[in-house]
Amino acid sequence: MPELNRDITAFHQHGYVVLDNLLGSDFAAELYAAGDDVPKVVWNEARSTANERVLLHDARFRRIFMETSFIDRLTDIVGDDLQLLDLQLLEFAPNASHVGAISTGSREWHTDITFFSDAPVAVNVGMYLTDMTPEKGPLHVIPGSHLWHREPTAEEVGSPHVDEVVVEVPAGTAVAFDAQLWHTGSKNLSDTPRRGLFAYCSHYWVKRMDEYYTRALPEEIIESEDPRLRQFFGLGANAVSIHGAAYTEGNATFE
Repeated sequence: MPELNRDITAFHQHGYVVLDNLLGSDFAAELYAAGDDVPKVVWNEARSTANERVLLHDARFRRIFMETSFIDRLTDIVGDDLQLLDLQLLEFAPNASHVGAISTGSREWHTDITFFSDAPVAVNVGMYLTDMTPEKGPLHVIPGSHLWHREPTAEEVGSPHVDEVVVEVPAGTAVAFDAQLWHTGSKNLSDTPRRGLFAYCSHYWVKRMDEYYTRALPEEIIESEDPRLRQFFGLGANAVSIHGAAYTEGNATFE
């Protein structure tokens, strides 16, 4: 099996990077247990989710962005104008051999966006709360496929690919991947739920999906004086505007 990419400087080449010990095994176990208390929306018999505004009202999930190296490491990939677009807790049911977790074949290759560019527009960060063994249903990626600038064809969607890589990582590890990268989950054949957190990150100039949420951000975030944390949650740009420094300065003095 090819070695997994762990070099952030090679992110653009491979389209993904493993972020070892981003959460750590103890914190991952704590977050996995927190998933018992979080109200989730059931999508189908194999999958349920909880969104950002539910999760962030639990201090355990806020700690990901306030007490770990998450923002530092994603800034190295996305840039200084890093912003969170969406955060989801995804839970996949155990013993999934009998349900349509993968409906079209042994794979379900897809991209997270359907428009393409040479530079990453968005980066998805999967933070795994259990050891991602073959039984648990790990992520599969095709390194370099983000540079193909296309979606899988109907014939390709459900089939294994000669260049695919299975991302088997321990609990507490994260995998950041370009939203243009071909990737697929696999079935959870274990006897316990598979839980992971997926943070969808982009640039500050990309609109957040605020209208999707009905709860305000927690006061701890709204009242924070940390400029990078505020930017991360869409509360004000800390990075220089894409129009240049003069644009921000002009707005600050405009009357």
